[in-house]
Parts: sequence; structure tokens; C-alpha cells
Amino acid sequence: MLMCFLALFFIYNVSSDKITLNLQAVVAGLFVFVFVPYAFLLAPYISARKRISTDPRLQQPIKYTFTGDAIDIRASSGDAHLNWTAFAEVVETRRQFLLYPQRAVAYVLPKRCFADATDVHAFRQLLRSKAPKAKLFHD
Repeated sequence: MLMCFLALFFIYNVSSDKITLNLQAVVAGLFVFVFVPYAFLLAPYISARKRISTDPRLQQPIKYTFTGDAIDIRASSGDAHLNWTAFAEVVETRRQFLLYPQRAVAYVLPKRCFADATDVHAFRQLLRSKAPKAKLFHD
């Protein structure tokens, strides 16, 4: 209801005797209700999907090995060894774990890639011990 009121407020300029269309208000309304959601919600998703589908390196298998000291990453394009302290933030969602070495860069670990629920639970426990501020689900 509030959104409808705001949309009408942006689109129409109400005067005492008539409702007149205000082009500036229409542009502002389109910006707020069309461009902003696209720019912050849809565009990053479309960009990521396009990059994954066009970059062959992103389509190759990646093997992650988790230890108490670090994460070892092995891919056809190269290897990496990352200490747990390299991650600024760790977040668990319904479908994946996100390990952020930087604010806008994350290693995405889909839960479907773990062997079973026991491995997901074990990984969650490892994250709790190595990243105490991690935002994880409760077991």
C-alpha cells in the first residue's frame, strides 16, 4: 500500500483542481522503482551468469581441501593456499557457503558439492573454530 502511494506521489503532481502528469516525477519514479532494483539486484546476477557461461576456466572442476591451518584450492588454471586469516567474512546461506577474502569477492562453495549432510556439518564446525564471527546456521 505504501509503495502504491509513493508511486503515485512520484508520478502525479496533485494540484487543487486537477491531477497533471509531471515528466520529472515520472522519470524520478522510474529511476526509483525500475533502475535501482535492476542495478542492485538483477544486474549482478546477469553479469555473473554471463561470465560463468563465457569463461572456460570458471567451468572447470575445482578441488577444495580444508585443514585446520588453511584451505588448499586446486584448479586447472592454478593452485592456491589460503590461511584462515585471509577471510574477512564467512557467511552461510540456505544453499552455499561464502568465504570473503575481500568485501566484494567471495569463494562460493555450494552445499550440493559436499558428499553428504555430515560433511556440511563438519565444515560448519571447522568454520566455527576458524572464523568465530562467521554467520552460520545452527546445527
